Amino acid sequence: MYLKTVKDSEINKVSPVITDYLKKKALKPGETAQYRLLTGVKNTDKDKTEGEFLFGAVQCIVLKDTIMDKGSGQPVTIAVIKNVGKDGNITPGKLYVKPRKNDGSFKLSGDNPGDVEIYYVLELLSQNKSNPFATPGVIKIFERIDELAEANQRSRVRNMLQDSWNAIDRWNKEETQIRAAAYNISTQLDVHVLKDKLKTIAERAPEEFYETIDSEETMTKALIKMAKEAGVISYNTVEMKWYLSASGETLALLERREGANETDQFAQILLNGVNGPAMKGKIETLLKKANKAVKQEQLAEIQQPVVSEETVEEEMQPVENKKNRKPERYAS
Repeated sequence: MYLKTVKDSEINKVSPVITDYLKKKALKPGETAQYRLLTGVKNTDKDKTEGEFLFGAVQCIVLKDTIMDKGSGQPVTIAVIKNVGKDGNITPGKLYVKPRKNDGSFKLSGDNPGDVEIYYVLELLSQNKSNPFATPGVIKIFERIDELAEANQRSRVRNMLQDSWNAIDRWNKEETQIRAAAYNISTQLDVHVLKDKLKTIAERAPEEFYETIDSEETMTKALIKMAKEAGVISYNTVEMKWYLSASGETLALLERREGANETDQFAQILLNGVNGPAMKGKIETLLKKANKAVKQEQLAEIQQPVVSEETVEEEMQPVENKKNRKPERYAS
């Protein structure tokens, strides 16, 4: 038996469904079960010398709970039984946890019979975030650490980050500017600076960056940012409207929504609005024209002849001087 029972008591008398669940999670000799407290307070210290979270000296977990037995469809009380009174009431055990520094973790050993008894009750407490039988609404104060699953997840995240960094390194200037614009970064910055900023963003949220960087929503936000920088579209903060800069034509009127900025709202209109696709296509066309005009201006500047100071001085001389001027090889 995984849960100890007492005579004439319904405590710990669970259905085969729960018994099978505990059997699959049996804590065997030589094994350990590791948990993590969720009661830590976010560490606001910049240096984080004590870790990301701060924990109290001791956390008390009462080893008794009533949960819904999915096998019988009835509530059942589970507990570590320390004593049974004459009236049949029990005194439950308590686990006093002294969390390890920084991570709030604690362990139970399969070599310790007391730990093993505690383990099976811990697995069924509603305060355990990892418990599928937990009573809804109960505040979770600890969770089981699946070291293999967490190691696999960390490896997966590292791979995502590396893939993102590799992609950033491969992007050309235009591709980099588009992604930077999606994160509201000025595209006027040097391309190497843009790549560095994008890598920093990817490092902060590897999964989110990896999964959204090429999404339609991200590309739409980039279009809005670049069109605004190019002077194609503008936003009126008073009237809360997006409009075409040249003609003043209104593109979208926004609603006041807490936590939503004008770019996010406009992106959703372009993606999901009735006229969104047509509006988006119009902005794309105007942006291409604006970018083409800029390139032509830049090309014209490059192709302008370079006039030296000597040429300028010569052009400013009287006509007579120009006629009488000898070729340089005959000048004395």
